[in-house]
Amino acid sequence: MRRTVPLVLVGAMASLAIGGCDTTVDHRGFAATPGAVEKLEVGAQSREDVIRLVGTPTAVATFNPNVWYYISQQQETYAFFKPEITEQHVIQLTFNDAGRLTTQGFGPDR
Repeated sequence: MRRTVPLVLVGAMASLAIGGCDTTVDHRGFAATPGAVEKLEVGAQSREDVIRLVGTPTAVATFNPNVWYYISQQQETYAFFKPEITEQHVIQLTFNDAGRLTTQGFGPDR
């Protein structure tokens, strides 16, 4: 009887420790209102219209302020391991010198 009690305790402790190692999911970056990106119209909207509709960009191109990027990521972390990016979306918007939307592009994973 003495040997079974410690084995049961060890089994219970191990199951609690393993159960505590749940995957954590983090969403980072751009989060558009549903349907907002679909309302973008090439040639019809200005920079101000785009900001009102989908928000400020995540990044602006270093050498061309007419190129805006909206970036979102999903990261998963398991226990103490390094976080892993499981999903990433990039939307690129380009404006002409007059400030009108000229192109709209999505990253390769969309």
